Formats: sequence, C-alpha cells, structure tokens
Amino acid sequence: MAVANARLVIIVRFTILPDMIDAFVNLVMENASLSKTLERGCQRFDVLRPDDGAAQIVLYELYDSADDFQDHLTRPHFAAFDTATQSMVIEKRVERFEMVDPASVRAIGAYELR
Repeated sequence: MAVANARLVIIVRFTILPDMIDAFVNLVMENASLSKTLERGCQRFDVLRPDDGAAQIVLYELYDSADDFQDHLTRPHFAAFDTATQSMVIEKRVERFEMVDPASVRAIGAYELR
C-alpha cells in the first residue's frame, strides 16, 4: 500500500572492478555532493563501503518524493557520473522503498536532514 506523500528511499548496490574502486569512489562522492547541493528534493545521499574491503559500494539516497528522484536522473551531474562509471561496474541493482515513518529519521538523532 502506497503512503501518501511518502519520501522515497533509493538503495543502489554496485559491484565494481577491483582495480577501479578508488576511481569509482571519487566519482560517486562528487555525484553525492552535487546531488545534495543542487537538488532541493535530495535530503540524503550516503556512500557506503563494506568493512571487509570488498569491491562494492552501496548508496542510500533519500528524496522528498518520487518526482524528486526522477529529477535527479535528469541532472547533468548524474549523467556525467553514469557515463564515467559504466566501464567500472560489474553489477548494479537499484531498489526503491517508501519511507513508512518519515519522523523516525529525525528521531534517530545521529543524522539531521537538511
């Protein structure tokens, strides 16, 4: 059941060519920074790396709405990132979630939404 006016969470799981992980991290960090700075509807864009050193990256993105995520996909910085990293990626999986209780994000207290 869809939640009215629900925030949208995007989880992206990348498996990267091992010799390309550092270059990929630099590019994804730039994309994350530009997304948070330039996109009003992008509230979080976390870049996660497993502590076992695996050549994987997970993105946790939080948007005010599905429309804001669609806007993200049209941005020049996203297109540049997507093009620049295509040859680095072995596998990419995108998952979409509706945030059931947006108030819970603030309740955690460790991170503040902008």
